[in-house]
Amino acid sequence: MSAKASYAISTYALFDQPLREAIQRLADGGWTSIEIMCEAGHRELLEWSAGELNDLRALGSEKGIVWSIHAPIDGCNPAAAGGLREQTSDAMKRCLEVAAFLDCTHVVMHAGEVEDRLDGAERERGVERVAQFIEPLLPHIGSSRTRLLLENVPPYPKVLGWTVSDLIAICKQVASPSVGIVYDIGHAL
Repeated sequence: MSAKASYAISTYALFDQPLREAIQRLADGGWTSIEIMCEAGHRELLEWSAGELNDLRALGSEKGIVWSIHAPIDGCNPAAAGGLREQTSDAMKRCLEVAAFLDCTHVVMHAGEVEDRLDGAERERGVERVAQFIEPLLPHIGSSRTRLLLENVPPYPKVLGWTVSDLIAICKQVASPSVGIVYDIGHAL
């Protein structure tokens, strides 16, 4: 069990199970650092009632769990010029609200997609749009210990953030100690 205290695990590891069952199984397995991956069935976390979130917080207290949240990817695009922007903003505000309630260490977010990830000018516009997207989220972080962390992604077509320089540029533009980078070595190719 002491080895598990040195690592975190994501509910993504039990993605085939309902979220409540996945969380309970990880908690019962001795995991004390759990990321809730808000994708597919596990996205339901963002719809949980105050009572359900209170039960989750109590479980964390009882088992000594430190929580983090991975924001939704599907249907979210912080780099969008329009369209999904409002939906993405609502999802991120809810992630940050839940994170503050659970006293999460961080919320992980992908930068989103642009039309052509290899076009330097398009990537620069995407970086600018993500920085502008994050600015109004800062008050939702408030005085909690939660940090918003941009995650690198594999070099798939259209994705922004496959180079760390894009993520650094976003962080420099936002210039907030509440925003940083998390580097997923599994995404580095």
